[in-house]
Amino acid sequence: MKIVGLTGGIGSGKSTVANWFAARGIPVLDADQMAREVLTPQHVCDLFGPKFLEHGQINRTKLGEFVFSHPKERAKLEALIHPLIAQKLQEELAKLEQSGCKLVIYEAALIFEKNIPNRFDATILVTAPESIQLDRLLKRGNMTRQEAQKRIQAQMPTAEKAKLATYVVDNSGDLGDLTNSLGQIILALNQ
Repeated sequence: MKIVGLTGGIGSGKSTVANWFAARGIPVLDADQMAREVLTPQHVCDLFGPKFLEHGQINRTKLGEFVFSHPKERAKLEALIHPLIAQKLQEELAKLEQSGCKLVIYEAALIFEKNIPNRFDATILVTAPESIQLDRLLKRGNMTRQEAQKRIQAQMPTAEKAKLATYVVDNSGDLGDLTNSLGQIILALNQ
């Protein structure tokens, strides 16, 4: 079974790419979804106290604003959650391999930041200019320009990631261009 890491800066369009693969029957494991599943209110309370809990649930918007404004606190959260995600990933990959799956996509923003590209048979980096990333984040409507810029700047620069990626997909054009690029990658991965 081939395992391909899919990454890109926030607002680059990696979810669009993940959806493209999923629409073609290729399983996509989403690190963000896994993080939501493994991070419990108790974890958050143990790390930061009850200030990010509302009605017993994590206020993820408030927590996100906090950790992206406080790098040391973000590091504490990541130190807790990344091993939990890694364990869940291994469980999911084992299930897929047992089912005879030939190709799996693992979508995660921090593949290169966490120095884990060697865990994959290949990596795909989705890119877009920072102005497009910012515009996409602002259109989501759940953060201010300053918050969006903090999140973009918290990640490794795209140029550095591009040096490490097996495939680089420019997602600043139209959907047809993106589809053509992804089709070529699928052909290469199936060889």
